[in-house]
Amino acid sequence: MEPTSLILSIVSIANMAILGILIAIFGKMYGKTRAQLPLGMIVVTVMLFLHNVIGGFSIFLNGDAFL
Repeated sequence: MEPTSLILSIVSIANMAILGILIAIFGKMYGKTRAQLPLGMIVVTVMLFLHNVIGGFSIFLNGDAFL
């Protein structure tokens, strides 16, 4: 694996971990308040998470970033 691909994959994994924490926080916030805003934030965070998953698979499969 090239150094840039390694750096991109590490950043992608760290980003997915942070987004996973945010999803858990927003889910807990929605559970307590039943407000609409946390649902929107969960949707946006899930979309960003999926973007990182697709980018991470691209790095591992092709060895090149498809971002």
